Amino acid sequence: MPYQRKVYLIDLAGKINFTTLLAVQDPSKSWQLRDSESVAERQIIPALKAAGTRTIDGVFLTHGDFDHIGSFGEIAKAFKIETLYLPIGMDADTESLPTLQEAIEAGKNPKMKIIWLKSGDQVALDQKTNLQVLAPDKSGAGENADSLVLYGKIGLHDFLFTGDIDGAAENALPSLPVDILKVAHHGSDHSTPADFIERTDPKIAWISVGKDNRYGHPADRVVADLEANQTKIYRTDTMGAVHYIYWPKSAKIDSVQSN
Repeated sequence: MPYQRKVYLIDLAGKINFTTLLAVQDPSKSWQLRDSESVAERQIIPALKAAGTRTIDGVFLTHGDFDHIGSFGEIAKAFKIETLYLPIGMDADTESLPTLQEAIEAGKNPKMKIIWLKSGDQVALDQKTNLQVLAPDKSGAGENADSLVLYGKIGLHDFLFTGDIDGAAENALPSLPVDILKVAHHGSDHSTPADFIERTDPKIAWISVGKDNRYGHPADRVVADLEANQTKIYRTDTMGAVHYIYWPKSAKIDSVQSN
């Protein structure tokens, strides 16, 4: 929030170390292991410290995929996190929940508050900013379809954060004005259908996606449909980090690299 009054995070990406997995499966190949910094060490922690962050007021985790929660343990050790917000779509996630609990107990705030969210709930970030929970509305195992969906005005703009939901779930969302859309599932072809784009008419789309990723995200169709809607696209694979910087009466968006 402006002037560092509050600090919130939505998802904490982690990257699976495939060389480590290989060595666990076949110890004879342990020589292939090499030291590598994690996403938290290389990007998230330095960015937060550069912004002067000491305490994190809240972390929202949208679902149980490692690329959305994998850095939680490292962040919990580096900063005091006051509150963890989880969707009820994760309440039957038998893989992620024990890992998150272990991370809390090993972190700087073992008494971290956990709040479970479902559609219809609201979260007050500060006196002027509230996020509405649009999904999920039922228990789940932390899969893509169980993702937490958040909507609200941050600064001067209406944001929609979609986790990894697919097109059917997006079309089930209420019709609300959207200035800035966090594109679902990294721009997967299974998400962000043309009719959803037309209905919400986002002015700006953020696509969080790794460069040369093995899934081929974002899909050409998604990019084409957003461009056909005259939606301005910011994507991390070609533009680097994207910053929304705002004050009570103004806002701007910067990217690290030009497109």
